[in-house]
Amino acid sequence: MSALEWLNRKTQSKWSMGLLIFFFTLPVTSSLLGRLTKGKWWFNDFDALICGADHIRRGLSPYDLAPVCEGLKPAAYVYAPQVGKTLIPFIDAVGLDGARLLYACLLIPLLLLTAWYSLRKPFDHIPLNVRALGFGLLTGSSIASGNIGLFLHGLILLVALGIHKTRWPFLLAVVFAALIKPTLLTYLVVFLYQDKPVLSRIGFAGLGAVLGLTAVASVFATAGPFFDIWQARIDQIVVSEQSGMSFFAWAAALGLGASSPITLSVYLLFAGIMVLAGWFIAEFSNATRDERILLGLGMALMLNPRLMDYDLLIVPAFIALIVMLSRSLGETYFNRIVIGFSALSVMTLILRMADIEGMSPDALTVFMYAVLIIFSGASMAMVHRHDIKAKLWAG
Repeated sequence: MSALEWLNRKTQSKWSMGLLIFFFTLPVTSSLLGRLTKGKWWFNDFDALICGADHIRRGLSPYDLAPVCEGLKPAAYVYAPQVGKTLIPFIDAVGLDGARLLYACLLIPLLLLTAWYSLRKPFDHIPLNVRALGFGLLTGSSIASGNIGLFLHGLILLVALGIHKTRWPFLLAVVFAALIKPTLLTYLVVFLYQDKPVLSRIGFAGLGAVLGLTAVASVFATAGPFFDIWQARIDQIVVSEQSGMSFFAWAAALGLGASSPITLSVYLLFAGIMVLAGWFIAEFSNATRDERILLGLGMALMLNPRLMDYDLLIVPAFIALIVMLSRSLGETYFNRIVIGFSALSVMTLILRMADIEGMSPDALTVFMYAVLIIFSGASMAMVHRHDIKAKLWAG
């Protein structure tokens, strides 16, 4: 009996499937329920955004390490000053509390959409029990933080649902998101994995890169007198203190800084390998049209060198897709991958729930996901090496 057959047999009833989902979503649900029952604060990351805007409105620097705004509990502001200035008219109109309420009204539907997409949206090759295994990596605190990244990911997902009809809203949404978080330009990789002619894919991705990089450069060029302190805060908080759980975290574990030329050079190599691996998977695994989009959305996250907990919400569906598409490599490989993924998922869940200081599963689990993607892509390239040229010409 294969590993997947065993898992299917054990989760055949609604009761057993419900238990599987319950246990692997426990890090999210227990944290959110605990926060509700204990009356803990919500949206401290969003508080940082509007408190920074309020500081600018009052003629103060938004980059105070201990910002104070009445009725808020903000984290440190690390965004471009123009982002805060853009929010000032909204704060003038509805106040700080009104801005929080308005944001919640916009964010909650996007979070529900993301939850549906990751856990419930039908995909031809992804059974519910396999995608449930990846939820142990998520945390409730990432949602409770209200980080603007949650909103931006949700917005990009929303327009991605209609990308088969028109690609322009997706391109514009990614460029807009990059004005706030430049690393979200990695979402342009979605174009490369579409079931479209190759030149059309490259054209849209290239156009998006030109527009996005131009937009980001304009933000840097027009930051004004706050530029130096803004960059200092990015270096201090974003780069040094909160390196995330992906490439910058792995570099930090090796003693390399995020801005080191070695780190940046190796990242470009890593990104190139990952993009190619994703392309091989998209082209040679029989992925459906919708699964190609999920593949692109997930690969965009894996390419983010500073992946944070609030970036992970669709990762369970994405990594389940990678696992299931590896079936095209043969049942022996597939069985080993399912066993390895299941063991990794159980380990991740245990470490997450144990909450032992210094024993977070984040960086290790994401690293193993990257290894799985590269292995799957390289294996498919080897199996179909004689078909690659034909794919490119036919595309």
